[in-house]
Amino acid sequence: MFSVGMPPAQVGAALAALRILEAEPERSEKLRQNSAYFKELARGYGINVGLAEDSGVVPVIIGNSLKTLAASHQLFLNGINAHPILHPAVEEHQARIRFFLTSQHSFEQIKTTVDTLALILKELDAHQ
Repeated sequence: MFSVGMPPAQVGAALAALRILEAEPERSEKLRQNSAYFKELARGYGINVGLAEDSGVVPVIIGNSLKTLAASHQLFLNGINAHPILHPAVEEHQARIRFFLTSQHSFEQIKTTVDTLALILKELDAHQ
């Protein structure tokens, strides 16, 4: 209904990002590798990462808003910033934590994150 042009700062940032991607295509490949590694480790623990493929945004579907919020808080206390997506933003059985990976994350950081998440989820399950 309404149309507004992008602010110059956003246009400049988008253009700079496109130039970097064009000049450094290895960043996209590294992001794909990081995403695949995260999902492989998570699935190894039986963690539901949904149907996400080839994306730096990986959901961990927990399916309970209170448990999702508690897990996100515990991750934060462990130095991992991953935000919960809760009902009513998603259906209750789709409550999730969304992880935003970048090409700059190391495999060690990803492994630490998934290992920590798995431990937190196990502890939360034990207290239910």
